[in-house]
Amino acid sequence: MNRLIWITLGCLLLSNATSASFDCAKASSKVEKLICSDSDLSKLDERMSTVYSTAIKSAIDPVFLRKEQKQWQIQRNACPDVSCLVNTYATRTIQLSTPRTDWPLPSINAADSKSCQTVAKHLNSNSLKELFVHPASNPPSNKEIERTLGGFAELGNYWTLDLNNDGINDQLLIFVQGTAHFTSIYALSGKAGATSVSLGTDIDEVANGQSEFDPLSSVEVLSAAGRNYIFDGYHLWNLTKDGKFQTVCQFDEIGKPVTNITIGNSNPICTNILSGEKEIQHVQYALEYGLGDPLPDEERFNLLSRGSNIVGARVDIDNDGKVENIVRLEYMFPGGRTCSTIILAVADSSASHIPDTKLNDLLLNELASHPCGPSFDMLIHNSITYIDAIQNDISYADSLDKVGHTIYRINKDKAEVICESRARVNVQAVGVITRH
Repeated sequence: MNRLIWITLGCLLLSNATSASFDCAKASSKVEKLICSDSDLSKLDERMSTVYSTAIKSAIDPVFLRKEQKQWQIQRNACPDVSCLVNTYATRTIQLSTPRTDWPLPSINAADSKSCQTVAKHLNSNSLKELFVHPASNPPSNKEIERTLGGFAELGNYWTLDLNNDGINDQLLIFVQGTAHFTSIYALSGKAGATSVSLGTDIDEVANGQSEFDPLSSVEVLSAAGRNYIFDGYHLWNLTKDGKFQTVCQFDEIGKPVTNITIGNSNPICTNILSGEKEIQHVQYALEYGLGDPLPDEERFNLLSRGSNIVGARVDIDNDGKVENIVRLEYMFPGGRTCSTIILAVADSSASHIPDTKLNDLLLNELASHPCGPSFDMLIHNSITYIDAIQNDISYADSLDKVGHTIYRINKDKAEVICESRARVNVQAVGVITRH
């Protein structure tokens, strides 16, 4: 019996339950009589019954869970002794208490259901890249692709693969365009007489929320359980037999995000900072600076903090023993894809402008290198200043990381990564089948 089962068993036996979940006066089988004659087994049975009642209320497919429970009872009734029963009850209780991603999806066929479960499994194990399908290595000319499919071939990638499982390869073009980085998808069924279909090209449909496809999402082409799909971070798509797009399943979050420290796990500073211990002092930006337009480079950002809106604090940001005037600047990327970020800079001694220094080059160009990148904050631990780079909503196409923290310590114009963490979620697949 493994350690987890022993721990679970201990918790179960400490519960307040004192009798079996069934009427012992009507016990007829050898196993039922054994359970009723053993107080510990009775507690295990009662506890498992309670957990099952909770699980059935939240089950995606209650009918499936009831059938599964009946199969478990058959397995339990085959136990020859107490040891087998203890292990069987503890294992089943763990199964019923754990969020699951392997629900059958009754609204879709068995093959697509298996594919959706496969994608959920790879998402939860951060191994989705194992399912990626690479674009065609020798595609037709851009002119030929655009004549056949439409769109802008030079901006994207092209595939030939079976998207509706009819044994005939279909054509697929995915491209990103404009400052908004909108994703558009064109597909053409391989059947004779088929016409091209698209996703993300009807701006009014997208703006009015009439499409499940989000053109701002990251899109990948996947092969899961022998079938090909388009994955937009939240849904799997393929083609119907008549060459139309359809949503096969979607992925819903289950449980709360779990934070994992990926760098600095053994460093007590990291565990203190990332767990939000009380001794961590977050810098308060209580000073107001009248810097006007503090940065000359506004091609990347639109400055939201101006004049008296610019706030700051006096902090030794580079830990050299000298306190600097730190300003907190909020910018918005001016393109179609709206995003904002908060960056930090060092003003001069009079707090009248931001000079061109190695320290500012580090803060403004190296750390804040992307307009839609992380927002920055400062915190102090044991009299040392750290910079916290906070990245929200990391793309599902890469992983299920929802919030990322990277903790830097600046030393001599260089930023050293001290800690890194990711808050991860798990997902479960839900069958939908929506045609477009």
